[in-house]
Amino acid sequence: MDWNEAILIGAIVSSTDAAAVFGVLRGSGIRLESKLQSTLEVESCANDPMAVILTLAAAEAMARGGSLDARVLIDIPLQLVIGTAVGVGCGFLFRYLINHIRLSATGLYPVLVVAAAFSAFGASTLVYGSGFLAVFVTAVVLGNGHLPFSHGLRRVHDSIAWLSQVLMFLMLGLLVFPSRLLPEALVGIGIGLVLGLVARPLAAAICLPWLGWRFREIALVGWTGLRGAVPIILATFPVMKGLPGADRIFHIVFFVVVVSAVIPGATITFVALRSKMGYRVNPRFSSLELQLVQRPDRDLHEFAILALSPACGKSLRDLDLPESAAIVMILRNDEPFPARGSSVIREGDVLFVVSDERDLHAVRKWMTPGTIA
Repeated sequence: MDWNEAILIGAIVSSTDAAAVFGVLRGSGIRLESKLQSTLEVESCANDPMAVILTLAAAEAMARGGSLDARVLIDIPLQLVIGTAVGVGCGFLFRYLINHIRLSATGLYPVLVVAAAFSAFGASTLVYGSGFLAVFVTAVVLGNGHLPFSHGLRRVHDSIAWLSQVLMFLMLGLLVFPSRLLPEALVGIGIGLVLGLVARPLAAAICLPWLGWRFREIALVGWTGLRGAVPIILATFPVMKGLPGADRIFHIVFFVVVVSAVIPGATITFVALRSKMGYRVNPRFSSLELQLVQRPDRDLHEFAILALSPACGKSLRDLDLPESAAIVMILRNDEPFPARGSSVIREGDVLFVVSDERDLHAVRKWMTPGTIA
């Protein structure tokens, strides 16, 4: 394996998959602390554009018969800056449109959000920016603002995400030749083990202490380097370009993805609980929402009560909630109950709260573990 091929493989497998991590944890009824969850989400979504840029640059260099040059040092920051700017612009533009356009059918709102993603990708690519980063930033801007039918939008896009994952792994299975796997097994498994057991833990140990992170937090971040659909997609780029050794690269990536799924994927739940950076939650949630197109002063929010939630074990009248907030219903064992002042909140309850957005932080303090002494 020469240096160009090694750089290309490194670029392909550099992308991690936070959705895979959270999918494993969610299936086990585990939730990470918000600090860790946010970090993994940002890391996963931010390193995807970087991996795409590096993969394309390395593949083009191999196609020319050369190697990466110093222009990459300029191209990467430029594409990231342009992609971010386009994403912010598209995000605010489509947030305004979604909140002010009255569509004839509620099923058109997910279509409009998908149009926002395609518009961000196309506009960013047109001006030599990172389309993937533009889509991510657009989604961040949209998701952190008020959107009509937001619960329905999340369900639609969650379905699209899972369908995409299934299709990517199906494509992986169709492109892999079992007869060609064994010769690349040693290299692929070796790369996967080094990435999961050495490279990522070492990178976390070097970078995170400077930010004041504790050892347990660093250890968990170092262990959550699962690879998912993105390396599979990137591994097809050399194949489509017809590069020499492209099939070998694809089969090596196959083993890297499998190793990252088997070792960190099978143990992440144990590590999260052992490090006390994760806690068990009730995985059952409802799908109740206020279907208001016009943005109201207040909105309906739902909170799952955990054993360590400050509200657990207290009656509703004991909660010092803002005047704008009111608990309107309690979901207990999938049965709805009216909220009364004498009602005692139990672990596993789901509370439906009508609250002003400005007072939502004060409501969350009662629902989130560790926020009230």
